[in-house]
Amino acid sequence: MSRIQVDKIFDKEGTGAPTFPAGVVVTGVSTATTFNGTTFNGNATTATNAQGLTGTPNIVVGSVT
Repeated sequence: MSRIQVDKIFDKEGTGAPTFPAGVVVTGVSTATTFNGTTFNGNATTATNAQGLTGTPNIVVGSVT
């Protein structure tokens, strides 16, 4: 297994985020400010409050048990 340890990763031009045309597999913790996609597979943690929401956020709840 290879290992890479860096502080920041940029695109080839050094001006933005890199792209991953074949996808990315993350093992462990992943933190994101946004998620763009049509599916989410895995476990989502439950928030204890609405901290950090600004503007007029839309929240969709499928079911509450």
